[in-house]
Amino acid sequence: MHDKKYRNEQKYRKSFKKALSLYCDGQLEQSSVLLNELINRRIDDRTRNKIKKVLLLLLLGELYGINTLQNLLDSYKISSNNYQKIWSKLSCNYLVGLMNEWLWKLFSTEFEKRLSQSASTHSRQKLTLVLDGSIFKQWLQNEEFGKYFGKYYSGQYGCAVYGFNVILCGMVIGEVFYPLHFRLRKKTEKDAEVALQVLSKVYQKLSKIARSKDQPLPTLYFSVDSGFRSKALLNYCDANKLIYIGVPEVTHKVCVKGKWQKIGHLKEEFKQKEAAHYSQNSNSDEPYTWRVRATLNCLNRAVTLLLFRLNGSRKVSVIFSNDFNIKAMTLRRHWFERTKIELLFRLIKHNFKIQQSTVRNRLGFMKKLSFAFVKSVYAQYFTQIVKKTDPKLKRLGFEGIRKQLIFHQIGRHTLDNLMMHDDLLHNDFKITDLFTVI
Repeated sequence: MHDKKYRNEQKYRKSFKKALSLYCDGQLEQSSVLLNELINRRIDDRTRNKIKKVLLLLLLGELYGINTLQNLLDSYKISSNNYQKIWSKLSCNYLVGLMNEWLWKLFSTEFEKRLSQSASTHSRQKLTLVLDGSIFKQWLQNEEFGKYFGKYYSGQYGCAVYGFNVILCGMVIGEVFYPLHFRLRKKTEKDAEVALQVLSKVYQKLSKIARSKDQPLPTLYFSVDSGFRSKALLNYCDANKLIYIGVPEVTHKVCVKGKWQKIGHLKEEFKQKEAAHYSQNSNSDEPYTWRVRATLNCLNRAVTLLLFRLNGSRKVSVIFSNDFNIKAMTLRRHWFERTKIELLFRLIKHNFKIQQSTVRNRLGFMKKLSFAFVKSVYAQYFTQIVKKTDPKLKRLGFEGIRKQLIFHQIGRHTLDNLMMHDDLLHNDFKITDLFTVI
């Protein structure tokens, strides 16, 4: 037994030296592949099952408002720190890679179903790429200040807070937003630079999935807010046939029919056209929209502008696209999908309480955040399933449904059994089976 363990250690050391040698020779890709193999080789089947149990406990515990492993152990009055040791020993590279693989597996199952569908079906299914950034408040003890961890203005708190700036890109399929790739932005980097890297990573993986199924990529829409309006992003979208949907500033100048004016003045013209439309069509319930070709001065290019009111709001919204043939309804629908990434950030911050649980450094935060993204997908699945099966809960979101679970202790025996036994961890077990049990 000891001889076998010694031989395995020897093989591991040799492989590690080879990876180091490749790195020193500048063969970074080969070195990275070999290091990933080494990381996975160090995790035996028994440890994998333990990891699986810890992740399942955290995932199921979230349905009952138990947000951290320590809270879970405390609720069952378990003083042993075995679970904590398993979690802490997981390297950031291994766990983030595992979560990334998990997310893409969930996403690919749904995405592949739509690759062979018609373009009109894709449009109705809302295949929209969405990218946005958010500030996550954290206070760390063992982290260099000013590189990734720093002071950022947070709209949530209305002031500058210590934490990380996270740039996330994902796709909306139907009613579910799938977070696909994220990066922490350095203080020296610009949002648009990191956004381009993140979008490029996601698009390459989408292309790979399409090639594996011998199918072309469907028409994809890319929706962002005003913070990610850049020539580089637009050029990337043009080169890869992505339909960019962005938001201009009120002070930006546009040229419409040879006349230069600010967006603010164009809004006033919209109000006049809107009033004239309703005076001529007094019985019309359809909201008025104004779609016009214009040149946007800040980007020095022609775009399609759309002016409209959102759900009868007093505020006039203005968005633009690089597609000259896009219909007003299609443009508006895909732009509105960006609200799903805002809801996801809110879910992770307020419901999963990721900002309240403490970590020591940046790598600890990345481990916590990557698993939170996985939990967010299952939270959306769970919410959709409950709404379809119980009409009384149709108007509730995840938090409202969770309160019902906690109050009535619905399905709590599943968490109890998993906490005390390994019976649920059979080979063909699927996490969505938990929702059926509950």
